[in-house]
Amino acid sequence: MSTKKTCRFIIHATGKNGETYLATCQNKREVKQWITANHSKVNKKELKIIDKQKKQIVAKNIFIVSTVLLVLYQLYILL
Repeated sequence: MSTKKTCRFIIHATGKNGETYLATCQNKREVKQWITANHSKVNKKELKIIDKQKKQIVAKNIFIVSTVLLVLYQLYILL
């Protein structure tokens, strides 16, 4: 059985000469290392770092809130 290596952070960046960069990192230390290694090539205004864990937390919170609202609505109808 193989283990799947996942990434937490996705870096989208545009280079100073129009290049497009895409990188994946496991943790914040790797993100900092990538930025340090590429800071001279990357346009800082076009640097985007996506934290996939935050997206998962938001999705879970939306699901929980919608479930609670549905239960409260059903209890209100029954009363």
